[in-house]
Amino acid sequence: MLKKLIPFAAAAALFFSAEGLQAQAGGGCCSNKSKSECTKKNEKKAEETIQFSSITHDQLLQLITEGTVVLDARGEESYNEGHIDGAVLFANFTLPEDKSTPMVFYCGGPKCSAAPKAARKVIEDGYSNVMVYHGGWMEWSEMASSQAGL
Repeated sequence: MLKKLIPFAAAAALFFSAEGLQAQAGGGCCSNKSKSECTKKNEKKAEETIQFSSITHDQLLQLITEGTVVLDARGEESYNEGHIDGAVLFANFTLPEDKSTPMVFYCGGPKCSAAPKAARKVIEDGYSNVMVYHGGWMEWSEMASSQAGL
């Protein structure tokens, strides 16, 4: 009888150890999570691995004088209400052939995720010189109005 149980015990041990290894490696989802939760978790991991440079207001000013492409990742309505001088609406922009072209993305401000998402998208497409101005339109317009009286 014992000889008949050994193959079942070995198979069970392999099954449970493989499941544990997969969970440790982060390669699978727990059975108590829905498929959409697992997909969202995996997409978030992918987003975290795609990195871009973050720049400050002063760095953006310098890059603008150097002719860097500045892209507004907000919607057309927001862009039409106000944007950084010389910025192009990303939705209407044709990406350059040169994948090392410096590009700066911005959106509404620090809590807006449109610029980081757009930056990750172009990095996925092979562009290498991608930056995000996290201060966005909110910081840019505040800085402009605070210096207007000078």
